[in-house]
Amino acid sequence: MTVNIKDKILKKNILNGEEEALEDIIGQYGGIIKSIIIKKLGNYPEYTEECINDIFIAIWEHIDKYDPSRSSLKNWIAGIARYKCLDYLRKVYKDKREQSINGQVQVDISYIETEIEEDLDHILGGLSDIDKRIVKFRFIEGYSIEEISNQLSLSKKTVYNRIYYAKQKIIKRIGGISDEKQY
Repeated sequence: MTVNIKDKILKKNILNGEEEALEDIIGQYGGIIKSIIIKKLGNYPEYTEECINDIFIAIWEHIDKYDPSRSSLKNWIAGIARYKCLDYLRKVYKDKREQSINGQVQVDISYIETEIEEDLDHILGGLSDIDKRIVKFRFIEGYSIEEISNQLSLSKKTVYNRIYYAKQKIIKRIGGISDEKQY
């Protein structure tokens, strides 16, 4: 992959704390971010502004994780936007579900479930079925390593190793983005 000099300069400028560089990112990539958000959160405009802000904060705080030799800045930013939208879809799902349970609002949440599932399928696409199950158990359903170990009849060390290698595959697949969660 050829390294885009402009992307390297933007990264360097953000690392140096130059706010103008973030303005350049907004100008260059704001349209891509907006289109991803509209596609994923278009039915929930009350969440879009906060999501946009979180995306730019993530870019600012994690630009050191961007590797120009692995992907373009455009793809890296799009990956962050997809991750943040997925987080917000989970938040919408939780909020709407609580409202529905409390009798405040009856909402068809199948759309949100479908969107979350599609995004997860995209993110976990390169993993084996067992690795997908382990990742979902750990990071979606919140199981402990011991619970996963017992559930799947695997040693704890095997579970740790599978999580580690699954994370590496996911990071490589989506261009070097990591959401910083530890097991």
